[in-house]
Amino acid sequence: MTVCHTPDAPDRLACGTCGLAFELELGGARLRVTRWPESLTVPQKESPNRWLTITELRTLVQQASAQPSIGVPAPSPKIVPVQTASLDEMAVRVKKLRDLGNSPSQVRNV
Repeated sequence: MTVCHTPDAPDRLACGTCGLAFELELGGARLRVTRWPESLTVPQKESPNRWLTITELRTLVQQASAQPSIGVPAPSPKIVPVQTASLDEMAVRVKKLRDLGNSPSQVRNV
């Protein structure tokens, strides 16, 4: 986070990681976003001149994060193949785990 202090003006802060930039109200608890991260889809009504509380900003970011960007497909869930083992293979695995000193409950959790 980069901070720029100027006399008689709100402090300006910018995040080098996500790209969010904002001004802090003089002596107050509100902020005004001057640059939104490109990764967030923020409603058009959120203009750079609107002062927000931290709670309002958090809500906007959570809503924007929950909505996929226009033109960018949502990631598809990965399908992980499940391997099945025969009873003989399972017996060998259980014996190996027991030989390593695992308790019956530890073997059951594996």
